[in-house]
Amino acid sequence: MTELEKAELIDHYTWLVSVCKLHTKFTKEDIKKNKQIWEILLDIKTKEDKND
Repeated sequence: MTELEKAELIDHYTWLVSVCKLHTKFTKEDIKKNKQIWEILLDIKTKEDKND
């Protein structure tokens, strides 16, 4: 994994956590523990990126 890929992943993660706090009751720890939450949110993010 390159530095750019790591940076993008961190960016995604930061975005996901902020969205979680806005739209759900999930905490950062919940996301870390639950891969399914993570994948659902990543899917939402991917769709949003395509719409831009």
